[in-house]
Amino acid sequence: MGAKERKSSWNWETLTKIVSAGLAILTLFFGILQYRDQNVRQYRQKIYDEQFKIYSEILDISGKLSITPLDSVITPGYKLLNDFFDKLYFGKMNMIQDTTVEHAMIAFKKAKDQYNASDPNMTPKIFQNYSVELGVACKESLVKTQTVNIDQLFNIKKGE
Repeated sequence: MGAKERKSSWNWETLTKIVSAGLAILTLFFGILQYRDQNVRQYRQKIYDEQFKIYSEILDISGKLSITPLDSVITPGYKLLNDFFDKLYFGKMNMIQDTTVEHAMIAFKKAKDQYNASDPNMTPKIFQNYSVELGVACKESLVKTQTVNIDQLFNIKKGE
């Protein structure tokens, strides 16, 4: 009888060790997942912050350009804003914009160039609407940055 008791106590001891090791492995696994998720959230926040900063700059400039009277497009202040828009258009915006913002930027730039050339088809009201559309695209992009899978944010495909 003593041998049977010893055998059953050995089974409980082994089972306890296995369960303890399994719990330790699960704890480690969930810790790694939490660490990864925290890093993804921090990375996403950095992207969001940079987008917000650059989008705010471009929207400030596009707004100022779009409310400038047509007879003032030759002033040094307007030319400075125009050049700064082009600098962002050909520079930083390409790093952080999604396709929706890209299309809105292209449309605004074309409208701006028409407005600057005094194209009669580009009225101040139409030009201002392009600025508003750019703002809407930037807002949607910021929402998307907070909600999409991080790999899809810039159309990154795994294995490439």
